[in-house]
Amino acid sequence: MLGYNTELVNKQDLPTKWRRIADSRWANKLGVADPRFGTTRGHFAALLALWGEDEYLAFLADLDKTIDKLMDGNATAARYVGRGELHICATDTDDVYARQERGEPLDMIYPDMGDGGTLLIPNSVGLIAGAPHPETARQLIDFLTSPITERMLAQSSSRNFPVRDRLRKELGMELPTETKIGFNQIADAMDQAIALAGKYLIK
Repeated sequence: MLGYNTELVNKQDLPTKWRRIADSRWANKLGVADPRFGTTRGHFAALLALWGEDEYLAFLADLDKTIDKLMDGNATAARYVGRGELHICATDTDDVYARQERGEPLDMIYPDMGDGGTLLIPNSVGLIAGAPHPETARQLIDFLTSPITERMLAQSSSRNFPVRDRLRKELGMELPTETKIGFNQIADAMDQAIALAGKYLIK
């Protein structure tokens, strides 16, 4: 999502599409994490998968002119915006909540990727093939994916959206509209997206 400093930016002036965050009006006011790592990596891959290479390259060229440097993570980007050193940033919901708990003037919106939705990245867990303690690992997985843990995460400071509809309705946590791009398409585009980003953004 897009975090913004409520003292420096009016909500109605924010870019409502991800493509527009690279507009020149946000030059030296936008924070973006290094796309080689973390959720930003998946987000850039999703943009390539949805837009195609030509539009993605145009976005990278504009972004290269708009940002001064890449942040070392989403939390850093949110910190810069919360302190007023930048105006907006691409980041994660939990990073905004963390700055809000510190009393910083940070809020967020979910820009449209171009198909009417935004990228929702679920928490995930997996069992490594050949793991030395598979039964213990399965017990952990059962706990992590249980309704009680889902409730704990939703009510924690990170406020994770529940995947179970019933709990979302109970807690009043409505999901933003999700992009139609599937995770397999995003995974397939990952290496190319990062390689192309490297040519423009990573110096």
